[in-house]
This record gives sequence, C-alpha cells and structure tokens, in this order.
Amino acid sequence: MPLQSLRSDLVPDNRKAVLMPLVSVVLPCFRAGRYLRDAIDSVRSQTLPDWELVLVDNNAAEDLEPLRVDERIRIVREPRQGIGWARNAGVEASRGKYVAFLDEDDLWHPSKLEKQVAALEAHPGAEVCHTGLDGIDASDNVMIERELRPVGYSDMLGDRGILQTSALMVTRSLLLGVGCYDPTFRYAQDFDLGLRLLYFTEALYIEERLARYRFHSGNLSHGYWYQGHEALRSLAEHRKLAFLEHRWSHWLAACRGTATIRHGYSRNALARAKRVWQADGPARETALHLARAIGFSPVSPAIALAIAATRRGPKDVWPSVDSWHPVTAPEVGARGEREPATAQGGQRTD
Repeated sequence: MPLQSLRSDLVPDNRKAVLMPLVSVVLPCFRAGRYLRDAIDSVRSQTLPDWELVLVDNNAAEDLEPLRVDERIRIVREPRQGIGWARNAGVEASRGKYVAFLDEDDLWHPSKLEKQVAALEAHPGAEVCHTGLDGIDASDNVMIERELRPVGYSDMLGDRGILQTSALMVTRSLLLGVGCYDPTFRYAQDFDLGLRLLYFTEALYIEERLARYRFHSGNLSHGYWYQGHEALRSLAEHRKLAFLEHRWSHWLAACRGTATIRHGYSRNALARAKRVWQADGPARETALHLARAIGFSPVSPAIALAIAATRRGPKDVWPSVDSWHPVTAPEVGARGEREPATAQGGQRTD
C-alpha cells in the first residue's frame, strides 16, 4: 500500500464518546487453552481500570463465551484465517483512544497499560510507545531479560531494532491511518507494521520489562525462509520510497538492513544445515537449508565451504558460520525457534 496516501489525520473517528474506554486490548484467539486464560488474567490484573478486551475468535479451538468473565470483555469473530486478519478485525471493533496488542500465549506486568498511557499523555503528539520484555518458558520461568531500546525509523530500516507486538501501544487513529497489519504478510507482519508506524512518528520507550513473551513448542518455527523474504519485501518498498523522496540517509539505512537480513538468514540456514548433517539427518533436508542459504547470500564463501564439508570430512569439521557471517540475527518480528539467527516477535503460522 502506498505510504504517501496514508495519514492518521485523515481517518475519521465515528465512535460515540460514551462508549470509549481509554485503551482497547486486542487479543487474537486460535489455540486457546491455559495460556489464553493466563493472558486474559494479566489484562484483568492491570492497575489501569479503563480498558476493554477484544477477543478475536479466529476459528478458535474452543468456545470463547465462557471466557467473558468481565463486562469489559467483548468477542468478535474473524473467519478469515490468519493473525493479520484477526488483529485488524480487533482494531476495527475497538473503541479506545489507544490500542495495545497481546498474543494469546504472552503476559503483561500489572502496570503496563498504566505506564504506557502515562507516557503517551505526558508527550502530546506521541502516538507509539513500547517497553522492554522478558522471555519466559512454558512454566512462566524467565529465560531472557530483554531490554529493548528506543527505536526510530532509520533503526528499523537498518535492522537495529524492533517494535514487539505484546510490548506495543499505539493510537487507534494512527493504526487505521497506516492500514493496520498487512494480511499478505504471514511471518514478518510486526516488522512491516513497525516500519509503517515509524515512517510517520517516533516511538516512546519505557525502560522497564513490562511484557512477557513466551517461548514454547507451539511457537512459529520453520518459516525462516518466508520470514526473511517478507522482511526483504517490506524493506524494498521503503528503500524505493526513500529513493523517490530523495531521503538518502533512509535509503542507505535500508540498504544496510537488506544486507544484514540476507547475511543473518543465510547464517540461520547454515546453522540448521549443520545440525541436520551432524545428526545424520536426511540429506535432502541438509541440501534444502544449504539451498536457502544460497538464496539469501549467493556469494558467501561459508556456503561453499559448508557444501564441501557435507561431501567429505568428519562430522566435527564444519566452517565457522560466525567467521564468515559476523552479523547478528535479524529482528524482523516473527516468533520462532530460539536458535542462532532466529528473530524476536509474534506471528503464528496459519
């Protein structure tokens, strides 16, 4: 969608003031189960009472009606399968000034909404706020303490930051102005939306870990090939836009980000090929990951060495991925296996 035609101040607000909570929480529901109930409880435990929770039934695995244990909880249904469609349906049904997203297996600190609203209200004109987060396992034990940092448009273009979904709060008008989530993106929706948001505004950052992001076997895992190419597709649009607008610093940042993502995902593919090969896994799977590495970075010397290693030599002989790819993992916003060069974010395979 052309960014030039999207402006938040052109979006009419037809909601009745009497029906408007301050914050609308959008929570897509697909797998349901215990994690969903924990997520709902973390919303109900917020110190800010002026919220509504929009549960989006995206062909959920169970009936959501019993989960309406609070008058502030509503259910909307979105039959089109996909997290992007579900989130957009929740935004369209929302009535708050601000919108916060929560994935069904993530959690919030009780003061998250209160602190984000306070930050936005203290900075007139601010429309985006994000926080740090903890990575937790299936039993809620903290695995990673992740202090994010202030992120600007150039940072995201250069793949030096991300707006993680469950740590984000945005004005409803800006979300509608940029077109919400692009449902044609399946794996890199967070990255794409973050770029479009930051094209128009800066993001406030709260230096506290107020969101909890869950790692478990049900997360998105094997879509790194598609995730990387979707990120490259989004960057290509913004690189073209920067060129047309003669914003050369943004153009250079997008070029750096493109190179970083290509190297990072090539490194990811090589790491996967190494694991399969050393575990005496299927040769076809090893070859698939090597082919994907070539697709991301066709001139990488590490790939040629890796191919040679699979044809001859002992299992413990493998070219050092880090020596040829000193680039850190791209952060394009997909929830995946926590392995070398995987990313941080929040999508579901549909």
